[in-house]
Amino acid sequence: MPNLSIASKKSVRSLLLVSKKPIQEVSRIALDRSSRSTQALTRIICEKLWRIKPEFFEAAPDLPGMLQQADAALLIGDPALRLAIACSPDAHRDALGDIVSTASLVGLSGHGPIYIYDIVEKWRALTSLPAVLAVWAARRSAVTLELVQDFQNSLAFGLEHVDAIASEAAAEMGLPVGDLRRYLLENIDYHLDEENLRGLTRYYELAAELGLIPEVRKVAVAPEPSGVARSLDFAVGSRRATQR
Repeated sequence: MPNLSIASKKSVRSLLLVSKKPIQEVSRIALDRSSRSTQALTRIICEKLWRIKPEFFEAAPDLPGMLQQADAALLIGDPALRLAIACSPDAHRDALGDIVSTASLVGLSGHGPIYIYDIVEKWRALTSLPAVLAVWAARRSAVTLELVQDFQNSLAFGLEHVDAIASEAAAEMGLPVGDLRRYLLENIDYHLDEENLRGLTRYYELAAELGLIPEVRKVAVAPEPSGVARSLDFAVGSRRATQR
């Protein structure tokens, strides 16, 4: 199977819902506009795991500004990872297993509790499957064995130079190099294996069920340079979404 995805089989720390209240009391959520797919993932978890129906709106990834307008805020990528690392030493898990920190530790005024929910961790709790967060994709007409080999070579080069990548990122972000190295090696799975494909399948199914995408479509998986092409159907047929 080609190594064409970024997935996580546990918490990832770079997709966080940060809340001023326990999640069951949240009525308004600000969504980082950086990723529509993560917004959809958050909506799925609210509906299917937490059984809440908050109001959602998009916002720039500025946590204080987001929480001035909402009970909770979705942070994606570097801002989320920076927050996770900053509050990690003093955060604790409550009776429900959720992360609790203080406002001051996450860059907010005050000293009250702040509830932090790892979106990938909650996806795992809902489905018992990993979350696929990104894939390398191309038009069918553009996919050649040489292109796939280039992607594989890029992945291999990155994994061989994790220490240098982590050091450069740490200098740019002002974060400990050890934390970034562990993030790259322990929180992310770079292989599109069968379990990850099941997780991606389930994501599409639930997104379609909630009307977040119009339908579940077939996805063709590129062949290994030494293998044969095969098509993977991400649903039994192509079914229309159930609109709310």
